[in-house]
Amino acid sequence: MSDQVTFIHPVDSVLHIKLNRPEKLNALTAEILDQLISAAHNCELQGIRCVILSGDQRAFSAGGDIVSILEKSTTELEAYLYKYAELDDAISKSDAVWIAAVEGLAYGGGMEIASMCDLRIASKGATFCVADIEVGALPTGGLTWLLPRLIGPTKATSMILANEVIVADEAMRIGFVTEVIDSSTIDRAIEIARKLIAFDPQALVANRRAIRESMHNSKGQAQDFEVNKSIELLRTNAIRQPLINRFLK
Repeated sequence: MSDQVTFIHPVDSVLHIKLNRPEKLNALTAEILDQLISAAHNCELQGIRCVILSGDQRAFSAGGDIVSILEKSTTELEAYLYKYAELDDAISKSDAVWIAAVEGLAYGGGMEIASMCDLRIASKGATFCVADIEVGALPTGGLTWLLPRLIGPTKATSMILANEVIVADEAMRIGFVTEVIDSSTIDRAIEIARKLIAFDPQALVANRRAIRESMHNSKGQAQDFEVNKSIELLRTNAIRQPLINRFLK
């Protein structure tokens, strides 16, 4: 297994994936992306219910490894850039909740991957930048579709076209990150993961799916999914008995 990525299990059913190229500010190689894609595909098989993704104190990730990118043939470059879309699709279809624990900079592909996650936690010193226009390129992984839906079209346009860098507090103000903390983002992410995995597994997956699909579906489709899935879950013994026990206390 590549030493560019480290896999840790801090808690049962929780996987911590640490990007491990500190000398390159965790720049994203094809190998790293392949391992993230594989991990996303295998969450259900391995019983993983929550994934924490992190870098180090200097960088979550500076994005694509630009030196390596410029050396690729057109065919190789196309394959590499489509890996971001493949990762986004794999994370979306995963049954696990993904938490980005961001310290340092999250630029380019690093910001794209953080955007793919369900929750984002930032340290006080974290900074975010789309960055692609600076190197004469576009964001990949569907960021031009996703970012306006996360933070609104006006702010997303500023970040993409004007190469705006935002600090952690601003990222929280515009709704990009869940919270900004002074202490370890990993410790906080593990704390959140413990809370998430304490919920009924089927209910957690269904709620995540409802949120994800609402990005594409109409309000009516969202309402139908909510009702149908709620009935399905409330009629299963797996969730019914704990609920009864809770409300009888």
